[in-house]
Amino acid sequence: MMTLRYSLFTLAAGAVLFISAPGCGEGGGEETPSPTPEATPTARPDNSTPAPTEPPAVTPTPMSMATPTAAPDVTPTAAPETTPTPVAGNDADADGHPADSDCDDDDPTVYPGAPETPYDGIDQDCDGSDLVDVDGDGHDAVDAGGDDCDDEDSAVRPGVPELCDGKDNDCDGSVDEELTTATYYLDEDGDGYGTDADTKTYCTIPEGYAATDDDCDDKMWSINPGAAEICNGYDDDCDGLVDTADDWGDNAAGLETLNNGCAGYDMVVGGEIEVLVSDYTFGGNPQTDVFEQTLLGGGHAPGLGIPDGWPANCLYFEPTYFIGAWEGETDTRELKMCFSRGTGTDGTDVVWAEMTVAAGMITVTGTLDNDEDADSSDLDWVYYSAEESTDRYEVWYVSDSFTSEGENFTSTMEIHNARFVIDKGEQ
Repeated sequence: MMTLRYSLFTLAAGAVLFISAPGCGEGGGEETPSPTPEATPTARPDNSTPAPTEPPAVTPTPMSMATPTAAPDVTPTAAPETTPTPVAGNDADADGHPADSDCDDDDPTVYPGAPETPYDGIDQDCDGSDLVDVDGDGHDAVDAGGDDCDDEDSAVRPGVPELCDGKDNDCDGSVDEELTTATYYLDEDGDGYGTDADTKTYCTIPEGYAATDDDCDDKMWSINPGAAEICNGYDDDCDGLVDTADDWGDNAAGLETLNNGCAGYDMVVGGEIEVLVSDYTFGGNPQTDVFEQTLLGGGHAPGLGIPDGWPANCLYFEPTYFIGAWEGETDTRELKMCFSRGTGTDGTDVVWAEMTVAAGMITVTGTLDNDEDADSSDLDWVYYSAEESTDRYEVWYVSDSFTSEGENFTSTMEIHNARFVIDKGEQ
């Protein structure tokens, strides 16, 4: 309403201004105004000044405003829906294939060459059928109503011979039927000898099992009927005889010094090291020795002193030898080892070690403990196993590394996944 009033007033004022504007004749030309004669004022007899005359008051007539009438509501009528008719070259589902070659132009996952989803009843690749034989062996899958019990293996289908492989090759509902089977025994340490802790009847040796159950210690791969007896407190060859009561055997070569002194030891230690790495630089020449599946044995003679700086309450062994594969050959090294319970940081267990490397020219000494090493190695667990130990035997687990340096050399020693058993003798 405010806009309407303002417009009417403006139009009226404009009309007045247009009518009273001087110099606007019908012809549109300019007129020269005639001079107006000056009037001579008439003097009043009393020489008084006449009072000004007030213009007559004009009462404006209010303009009448019409109340606008609202337009009637009109409900728009929706246009009827129509389904577009596909034409050649049209691609309704925008999958890049026109309707004349797309077998379902309303589904963007269906077009020639599309990946086929087996057994879903949909022809995704427009070849005229669903995929029901994934392995292409000529037999439809059971899931698609066929007789192939493994549609991802073309060697598995009705009519083929049954094999000893843990599969139902011929899809008759039985596995490895009508084949010769045998009983196999759990082999926890992987040395090829098992125990009767668990058995399986099968047509071939399953992984983690062995053909015999005569392993007298299935936690250590160095102890089995085929092993050599060495001086370590074990019945290494599972014949019921330990150390000096047994023959050392020809395959104990390299440990003669240890074995020959066995009768004079009051304590012995035996161990297995999965991997031992000696990485050193001597005289500017780098060298790395890697020993896998290393066997260790060591003895302690009565009254044998502990080197200066080593814990006084440790179980110390000198000499200690290990034998292992080095570049495909057998190599024997001498160590000194000291097993100390609770003397490490925060009362942790510690193993001290000393080894001669570089053809006997340098000696590497360090501690294996539960503290993070300077080389940021992730091998950091060393502990005495109270659960497995007895009054006579101590069981230790070690996986750690240490670094050392001396005149003209640096060295890093790593022991991976080792298990040591100390035989303290009769207590």
